[in-house]
Amino acid sequence: MSSTMTGRRSLTVPLDHEDPRVVAAQQAERRLYDHYGLEPTHQMVALPRLHLRVRVTEVGTGPPVLVVPGNTGDGFPFAPLIPHLPGRRVIVLNRPGGGLSEGMDHRTIGFRDLAGYTLSTVLDSLDIDRVPIVAHSIGGHWSHWFAMDRPERVTALALLGVPGNVLTTHPPLALRLASVRGLNRLVVRATIPRTTEKALGGLGFIGH
Repeated sequence: MSSTMTGRRSLTVPLDHEDPRVVAAQQAERRLYDHYGLEPTHQMVALPRLHLRVRVTEVGTGPPVLVVPGNTGDGFPFAPLIPHLPGRRVIVLNRPGGGLSEGMDHRTIGFRDLAGYTLSTVLDSLDIDRVPIVAHSIGGHWSHWFAMDRPERVTALALLGVPGNVLTTHPPLALRLASVRGLNRLVVRATIPRTTEKALGGLGFIGH
């Protein structure tokens, strides 16, 4: 493990499950899965070296397939895809800070180390040696790194859209502005929809 993993302790953000916003998010997610006739189970997987836990959502039985989401790390946007994967144990990772996983200050760790450590720890916790991966956007970037660094653990990659920051591409302007101190709060605020009808507007704003 590199020095970026064993250095200073990452700053984590625990989740308060009694917070009304957390409860509302759980209820909305439940309605979404109900809409698609899915019966997910959820568990928290500890990442000891980061002092935080990530949430893993599972649907179905059979050979496993790991889903690594992009965007903010939330797994629920994959709900429409899961019914099209019958006979599979679909394991959806909610990346740190997304999907009711605990959050962290991403500046405290090397991003490639974070990807490899998170994915390997989740697979270890589920007693899975090798798995095909379905990934999107920055989740595809994570999965590319993981396949290169630990090829014995990845049987196949299915990438939805261009993985973030690879293949000579550049992040959308809004995402680049979000990395600028002072502007980032304004950019994030601009992506928050004001009404239900505009719920998808934030995705368009960041380049989707």
